[in-house]
Amino acid sequence: MLSIVLNKWVDFKNIIIQAEQILDEINIEVDSDGLRFNALDRPHVCYFGANFKKDAFDEFQCDAPLTISLDTSEFVNVLKRGKSNETLILEANEYDLILIFKGKSERKFNIIQMDLDYIEQQPPNVSYPVVLNMDYDVINESIKDASLYSDSLTFTVKNNVLNIHTTGAFGEYSNKISLENHYDNEYTSCFSLSHLEKIFKVKMKSKGLEISLGNVYPIYLKLNMDENIQVTSLLAPKIEQEEEL
Repeated sequence: MLSIVLNKWVDFKNIIIQAEQILDEINIEVDSDGLRFNALDRPHVCYFGANFKKDAFDEFQCDAPLTISLDTSEFVNVLKRGKSNETLILEANEYDLILIFKGKSERKFNIIQMDLDYIEQQPPNVSYPVVLNMDYDVINESIKDASLYSDSLTFTVKNNVLNIHTTGAFGEYSNKISLENHYDNEYTSCFSLSHLEKIFKVKMKSKGLEISLGNVYPIYLKLNMDENIQVTSLLAPKIEQEEEL
């Protein structure tokens, strides 16, 4: 039996909406510890995952581990029908995920599960030379600023400064952020701006954003929304290839 109750569920909805930007389908793993999902996008460029401990929910009962395979867009479409003053109840059977919105009335939606070949994805085990604790809003605004000029964004760390910068046909942009730690070596990586925009599409509440970087490394983002909810993303670097003359 699965029964999950959320009285305030905007964070849960926002994370699923965020997942829809990157993942066509998700496999939600549920057990006595909580609920989680993680996957790579189809081009294998971007990884996205979320982990909800059982204490993230008002009520949580899971008698046996189960996997719920869903079309992400269908899941989002149903979640968007809920109202913020309603209670969200999640249940599941062998064939469906059941969403119940309980308020002035009780509305019930069944989403048919998909048959997916699933291998649980984990981000690669990389030793990063640079790990930064950043303000979520500062990084989010930098991505929006850079979109005025280019389709890529470069992160450069040198000395005690993180420089987020880009150059386009009509101008250039940079945002220099002072760091607590000093780095003697320079580390730089360039990323697709469209993918970063997807990762930051939905504004999240944050108790801290951890960014891991290196020279032409994937960027690893770990967002702690609170002590019970963590969202992680990993994006492969954009490698510019010089044309041979």
